[in-house]
Amino acid sequence: MNEDRVRVGRELIVRPRLMRELDQPSALTVLRAPLGFGKTALVAQWLRDRGNKPAARVRATASPAEFWDRVRDALLDTGVTGPADPARSPLHGLARAVRACGDLVLVVDDFDEIADGGVERDLLYLLRDCPGLRLVVCVRGERHFARHRRLDLDAVELTAHDLAFTVDETEAVLQACGLTGTPQWAEAVHHECGGWPEPVRAAAIVLRELSRAGRPAPSAPAIVTEYLRDRLLSELDDERVCDLAFAAALLGPAPTGLLVSLAGGERGEHLPARLGALGLLVEPGPAGRTPRWSEAARAALSEVFCTRHPARARELRGRAAQWYRDHRQPAAALSEAVQAQDPELAVRIVDEHWLDLLENHTDVLRSAFAALPVPALETSARAMAVRDLLLRAPDDRVFAALPPLPPSAPEPSALPEVLDTGLATLLVLRGRGLLLRATAHGDRLLTFAGAGAPRLSRLFQEVGTTRLLTGDLRAARHALSTAADLAGPAAAAEAHGQLALVSLAAGGDVTGVPAEAAGTRSGTLARAILALDRLDLKTAAECVSRLHRLPGPDPLWPVTAFVHSGYLWAAGDPLGGLKHLDQVRAAHGGDRGPGGVAGPLLAAAEANLLIALGHGNHASAVLDEFDPRHPLLRVIRARLLLLGGNPAEAVQHCEDLAWLRAAPRSLELELMLIRAIAQLRSGDRTGSAGTVRRAVSSARRTGLLRPFRTVPRAELADVASHAGVDALALLQEPALRNVPDLFPKRLDLVVLTDRERHILDYLAAGLPSQRIAHQLFISYNTVKTHVRGLYRKLKAGSRDEALARARALGLLPADAGPATTAIVPHRSPGQTTVPA
Repeated sequence: MNEDRVRVGRELIVRPRLMRELDQPSALTVLRAPLGFGKTALVAQWLRDRGNKPAARVRATASPAEFWDRVRDALLDTGVTGPADPARSPLHGLARAVRACGDLVLVVDDFDEIADGGVERDLLYLLRDCPGLRLVVCVRGERHFARHRRLDLDAVELTAHDLAFTVDETEAVLQACGLTGTPQWAEAVHHECGGWPEPVRAAAIVLRELSRAGRPAPSAPAIVTEYLRDRLLSELDDERVCDLAFAAALLGPAPTGLLVSLAGGERGEHLPARLGALGLLVEPGPAGRTPRWSEAARAALSEVFCTRHPARARELRGRAAQWYRDHRQPAAALSEAVQAQDPELAVRIVDEHWLDLLENHTDVLRSAFAALPVPALETSARAMAVRDLLLRAPDDRVFAALPPLPPSAPEPSALPEVLDTGLATLLVLRGRGLLLRATAHGDRLLTFAGAGAPRLSRLFQEVGTTRLLTGDLRAARHALSTAADLAGPAAAAEAHGQLALVSLAAGGDVTGVPAEAAGTRSGTLARAILALDRLDLKTAAECVSRLHRLPGPDPLWPVTAFVHSGYLWAAGDPLGGLKHLDQVRAAHGGDRGPGGVAGPLLAAAEANLLIALGHGNHASAVLDEFDPRHPLLRVIRARLLLLGGNPAEAVQHCEDLAWLRAAPRSLELELMLIRAIAQLRSGDRTGSAGTVRRAVSSARRTGLLRPFRTVPRAELADVASHAGVDALALLQEPALRNVPDLFPKRLDLVVLTDRERHILDYLAAGLPSQRIAHQLFISYNTVKTHVRGLYRKLKAGSRDEALARARALGLLPADAGPATTAIVPHRSPGQTTVPA
């Protein structure tokens, strides 16, 4: 092959990994990549390095006859000759000549120029008929040499992914241009070009010329963008291809169907493929795949388009938004509508697909709400509901936008609108912590919704969630079971997950979470609770991490906070658990309305963490804000009595049969073990051993181990030695052996009477003893006696020291200081800081 027929630029680098692929003894090698990926240059380098081995190189043409003439001439140049046989086809004579030659490489470049499918068929025939022939074809598109046409041939295919430069190869190109010490430039150029070889070489040449001229080099993005803009615009000679290129650049990675639609429907089906062949798309694919643009190429064309035709750019985005909307892709539709500056269309998309967007595309929604004016959103009740749920809006505009429920069942034609808006209203009321209103609202919606009503299963599920958050487990189970029955298998998963939570909270024996619910939010919560109760901290950590990655608002945020803080506590970081609760309270300050479990649940979590840190009085102060009979707080109050030195009262506190019958298994077991230690400390060793035996039996049946870390292990082991072999064996379980207790053995609690509480309040307000006596209608000496008792309990020698100690123990607010008023409002009375 004549050397002047194959020119190789000086800045081209040797690419051994690709040379090895070309050296493979395959019958067919296809280099399939867009324009500018260096197919021709790579084959030229390979042919040059082959030396004098016979090879023929042909550039394809549109005319089949002219193509075969070129093939014949190229073969003649390599010495392949043979007599023409007028009685046979030209291909037959060519085959005879090639077979006689032996080993031969035929390179065909620009094969996309050939439109006649017969040429490809004849080439493959020639390849099959001539064992010594190798065919190397350079092609841009997907139309030629498809895999199904060459299954019987040993073939190698190199794609744009293979031909793209690596970072090291980009740096080698820069060095070939005389640019040394350029690793940062190499990374920048490679990133901007996406490994596209031609722009990389162009950038290297520009940098070399600027370096020789002593001129400062602009940024890599500027060099690449300028080159691509000029290079790509020069290729867009067809007006329709040009319009489509601009549209694809503007929209970024877009489905082929959208590009075809923008190109004019069926008449434009071939245009996306032409973009790929021109190199405007990286890795162009057949219909149904999403072409991926080179980011630099996309940015270059998009900049030109938006500058020259801003109105046209908005119009294209609007058409794209409508296409995505018609094809039920609401996130893409909303994004394009916002960028088209069409708030009316954007609000319609939110209104139609609010639930999907809220649950799966919160980032798109946030961007949309940042761009859309509130008056435009106010035209849609559901859009305003989503704004309130997602942004935790500080205003009450949502209540003006949400319509009230009709007094009676609406007409069938109006029912879908009423139920959809009613569901959004239910979520807003619940998100605002208005659980009593949300419950009443949900119950009324269910009276409207008959069989076949839209979103019926979802409505039952949200009513069940609301009931779960109010602590009405029976009503929650009924609603969630109905939701699971009405929904399909996929949609029922969340309901099944919440049913697992209900069963856990109601004291059921839950040994696991249904497989279909394991990946849902509620299923993950249930798995985390079970993992913590079984001391499986690895699974608990995975669940907590997953909970915070799930999209959309978290309706069960109090349970999530309880689980997260509980994991940190079990992992040995109770202070981290307190900090997490502080963050949750800051984020949900207005969401803990009356009638819900959020307040008691967070209080239970906080009190446990405080006790773990040894701050019993702080824990007691947290519990004092709630009804002492609240079932969520009973175990903690019993623990305070035990650790605070009142074991007899603790035993009595553990004997509420009604509570025990309804309690979750883990809390029941925890209270049982507190009772066992309280009996031991009260001198009832026999009763304590019996209680431990029942606890061990329950643990063996349920697999719950965490409660055994909540009581002093040394005392528990002492009792276990009298409770039987099984009790001792349980304490030697790997999850329990050599792990620290979650709580201290004892707490230094300061117990104040009502009178001492009042006097402490007055002391904090700065009143002298004489004035305190006047306020309480007691003698000055009586006040002095109580003050001395306070000092003794607080281990203080002065008023200032006593007040500082009281604040440190949580008996006074941390920021409490002298007041100017003589009257101090009293706190709720109580005989002790640990109500029985």
